[in-house]
Amino acid sequence: MLLFGLCMFISYLRWLDGKRWPWLVAAHVAFLLACASKAMAVAFVPCLLLIDQLKERPLNTWRPWLEKSGFAVVAMVFGILAIDAQQSVKTIGNVELDGLQRVWVGGANLIVYIAQQLVPAGLNARYPYPLKAGHLPEWYPWAAVLAMGLLFLLVRALRKPNLLVFALGFMILNLLLVLQWLPVGQAIRADRYTYAAGIGWSLALAIGLEYLVRWAPRYKTAVWATALVVLSAACAWIAHERTEVWRTAVSVRSDMIAYDPRYFVYYMDRAVSFENAGDHDAALKDFDKAVKLRPANDYKPYFERGMFRLRRGAYREAMPDLITTFQQVPGHPGLVPSMIYIQWKLGLCHEVEPNATQALRLDPRSPDLLNLRGICRLQNGQPDSAWADAKRSIAVAPRKPETLVLAAAALSALHHEESACVALRIAGDKPIPDTTLDSLRTVLSDRCPSITKSREQRQP
Repeated sequence: MLLFGLCMFISYLRWLDGKRWPWLVAAHVAFLLACASKAMAVAFVPCLLLIDQLKERPLNTWRPWLEKSGFAVVAMVFGILAIDAQQSVKTIGNVELDGLQRVWVGGANLIVYIAQQLVPAGLNARYPYPLKAGHLPEWYPWAAVLAMGLLFLLVRALRKPNLLVFALGFMILNLLLVLQWLPVGQAIRADRYTYAAGIGWSLALAIGLEYLVRWAPRYKTAVWATALVVLSAACAWIAHERTEVWRTAVSVRSDMIAYDPRYFVYYMDRAVSFENAGDHDAALKDFDKAVKLRPANDYKPYFERGMFRLRRGAYREAMPDLITTFQQVPGHPGLVPSMIYIQWKLGLCHEVEPNATQALRLDPRSPDLLNLRGICRLQNGQPDSAWADAKRSIAVAPRKPETLVLAAAALSALHHEESACVALRIAGDKPIPDTTLDSLRTVLSDRCPSITKSREQRQP
């Protein structure tokens, strides 16, 4: 996004210098590519007005605005697409705040972003809303008032533009859309939102230092130079420390927990990182902590812990967590098939049959439900019914290895060995998470001469 944005601004400046249309077209193309990279690039459009102001170009005529109509249309389209995408995954308005609280949040965020640009302290991978009993910290309204004052002074300064005003305006315009006045997600801030805004801040800082060096008395120059060296060294040290934090997924999550040890989502995230690292005991402890800290109406820690236990084969321990989830959100994706899968693994096929049949009334195209019912029917000596379920499942997921193994087992039980071998050949060596089905595939494959021969040829 930043690269295309730079190309856009350079092309626009070349257009202003010579009024040659290819440069304006190039600026539009670069802006289109920047928006396609990241929707935040829409903030570049008002920055073009800052350039006009800096170049002392009059804005009380129609031409400057007509030139930007193409940029505005592209920005509007990508803005609508971005909002629609966020709404589709239900990330807009996740945190309940009234209108006045939203004003406080946006203003305070602006002050924090500016402060962290100067002194990058208190950094974190994720900043949750600092709500206590639904209330924001007491300093938020005061910070918001200060932010409004800064915005007012900036607008006043635009009447007599200079490079410093341009730099500060560039920074603030690239932050306005991410101050959470438009509530998106459950994070109040994100460091990545300052990448483009940081260009303006760096320019403003450089201008300020140049001014101080030029106009400060001679005996103070050394002081300012020393301060700059100290600031640079401090920033370098902080950056070094952050690279250590980002070395592993577990260390990132641990840093997030240190930032806010009461936020349950951080423990779920670290539990997943521990699981991926193979430390299952630590993962279970974090899932337990997330369940303990969760809000009363949040089921996710139960679901995640239940699925973790399911993956570990602790079926009896997993079922209560999934039942708790079912009581709150019965339609959670993958929940019912997981519960029925546990029943199968516990040898409760007499419960799988009616439960899967009932669930299939609501989701008749679920290959997982069809496969589970088909496996139990096969175990109960009903190969015809198992084959019927396998055919329905194949119609939905023709390449799913579990489905093809079920089909092969049903066909073999019906003495259609050749067709069973065809199904196994189609399944190939694709991994099957369930060990029972994987072992069944091996047993059935041993009855297929072509598969056995191919396996022997692959062995060293």
